[in-house]
Parts: sequence; C-alpha cells; structure tokens
Amino acid sequence: MYRLLPAQLLGFLLLSSMTISTILFGIPIFVLAIVKFAVPHEGWRHWWTQALVFVAESWIRLNNLMETIALPTRFVVRGGDDPRLRRDGRYLVASNHQTWSDVLVLQRALTRYIPFLRFFIKQELIYVPVLGFAWWALDMPFMKRYSPDFVARHPELRGKDVETTRRACDRFRTGPISIMNFAEGTRFSPEKRDKFGSPHRNLLKPKAGGLAAVLDALSGDLHTLVDVTIAYSKPNADFWDLMTGKIRCVIVDIAVVEILDSVRRGDYGNDEAYRERVQSWVRELWESKDVRVGKLAAEATAL
Repeated sequence: MYRLLPAQLLGFLLLSSMTISTILFGIPIFVLAIVKFAVPHEGWRHWWTQALVFVAESWIRLNNLMETIALPTRFVVRGGDDPRLRRDGRYLVASNHQTWSDVLVLQRALTRYIPFLRFFIKQELIYVPVLGFAWWALDMPFMKRYSPDFVARHPELRGKDVETTRRACDRFRTGPISIMNFAEGTRFSPEKRDKFGSPHRNLLKPKAGGLAAVLDALSGDLHTLVDVTIAYSKPNADFWDLMTGKIRCVIVDIAVVEILDSVRRGDYGNDEAYRERVQSWVRELWESKDVRVGKLAAEATAL
C-alpha cells in the first residue's frame, strides 16, 4: 500500500482507518462501562474490567495490523522474551518519551508480554471524544499536574499531585497490573533539553517523584521495573512521520530491572534520605538509557 500512495494520502487513510476503528470499538466499551458501573460491587466491576481490557486489546491488535499492512516501518522488539515478563505479573513501566507515537509503539511492543498498560493521563484529556470515556472506563489514572510556577503562587497545592497519584493507584493494589510512567514528564526535543538544562544528550532530566509516588501508592509491592527504550530511525520524529511512512525503523529495547528494596516505599516529599535514594536510582537508570538511545537510534538509521 505504501508503495502506491503519496505520503500525505497514506497518512490520511491510515489515520482515518484508526479513527473509525476507535469509534467502532468505543461502542462495546461504552456498553460494558455502563454495565460495569451499574452495580457497586468490586467483584462485579473486576469481571467487567477484564471484558473491557479484552475489547481494548482487540482494538490495539487491529491497529497494529493496519500499521503492518500500510507502513514500510520495521518494528524491532528486543527483550520481550524475558521469562520474568508475564501476563499475570505486576510491573512499573518506564520509557523515554519523544512523540505521541510512543504510546502506539509501547502498546505494540508490550501487550503480548505483560498486563494491559495503564498510562497516567492529563485530567483535561478526559473530555476527548470517545477516547476520554474509554480511558476512564479502563481505569486509566487521570492526573492534574501543577507547574512549579503555579505551585509557587499557590503553596497550598504542594504535594497534591502525589496525593492524586495515590488515589488513582488505589484500585491497582491487587491483581495483575502494568503502570506506565514517562519520567521525563513531556516529549523530548533538543530545544527542551537545552531549555531545561538536561545533563543528557538524548533525554530530558527525569522526574523521580512520579515513579516514587507510584511505588508508594502501591504499598511497595511492585518489585519489577520494565525499562523500555524507544529509538526511531528519523531524528526528532513525530506522530505524523509514523503515519506517513517516513520512519523506516523503530527499535524497542526492553530491560527487566529488579526495583531496589531501598526505593520501593517511602515518603518522597518529607524523607530527604529516601528522596536522595530514589533520585540516585533514577539518575543511574537514565544515564544508562541515554547511552542506549544513542546507540539504538544509530542502529535504526542503519537498518
């Protein structure tokens, strides 16, 4: 298909097809969500959540199929066969973040190996047609983030984002779960790297507090970090580059890391020693990831 169509037309057709599939799968999600919340019983809601996840993963598989048929992009996934990755496991997932395409790539790479990914989503996105309702029904944790400047003007809001994280994670205290966190907080670009003074070449400085909040909210019972590194053959690629077939190769490297006992639970806001341990742990992860991104990007370009 991509050999026959101009890039812009290809992108329009693929995006239109994915939009139609989103609407079609949104219908059963809407119906199942009503059934799920009709009875205020946790056992009932858990069963219907599983049905909702089945529909969502079917939607992901269809989108993956459309991408495979339409795009010239080669998707290379490494590390998914690690025996420590199980569909009934409990994981904290961390990845670098360059483009909106990362979400599609992560779903494509991880869905078969670990439980359905739950992403932290900005509170404002709950109003996105179809998708906002679907995310809510699938128990995606919604977050209201405050900028440092806003918190400085309203000190009473300090720590509110951490409280929100804890409340959002309450429903995940038992059972299989994969909680996804983009530790950089926003998409990478060279301009943002320089503006925020990142010490890394290919990454923004990570925000360790978000990872610590998830670990603490889940009572310290997450033992495994799925450390994902995504690299694109096209420098500074964006979502439309993927839709129009301009990305020749995407490499996804999956590393399974045991979470140190010393960082699995603590008071990040008030315990300085704990905060320093978490920051040191995340800093080491990001230093290694920065090198890995550079090597994988060069390899993706050469493939």
